[in-house]
Amino acid sequence: MKDWQLDAKPCLQSRYWSEDNPSHNDDYIRNGNQALASLDLLTFICKQMNVEVAIQVDIKRRYKDSFSRWSNDDDLGYIPPYSKTFLLSADGKLRDTTKRYQLR
Repeated sequence: MKDWQLDAKPCLQSRYWSEDNPSHNDDYIRNGNQALASLDLLTFICKQMNVEVAIQVDIKRRYKDSFSRWSNDDDLGYIPPYSKTFLLSADGKLRDTTKRYQLR
């Protein structure tokens, strides 16, 4: 985990996580990465650079067995991989292709 500060306040954090030692060889191994940014930092960037910030969300689930082979995810009932992009403007409005949300 790494943190960045702006005016002595946390504004950005990156996280990478995983289970180092699953309890059994055939258990699911969970891992991921995540970036957390404050709304203040994102709107500051939008105002200073006169841009909108694109935020892409990707969700993908895979199962890997103990012999490092990928199994067929359809057999497990996982939803297919999903991706969605949002745009954040300097006035705190978040939108996608169909909806607009006012943050704070």
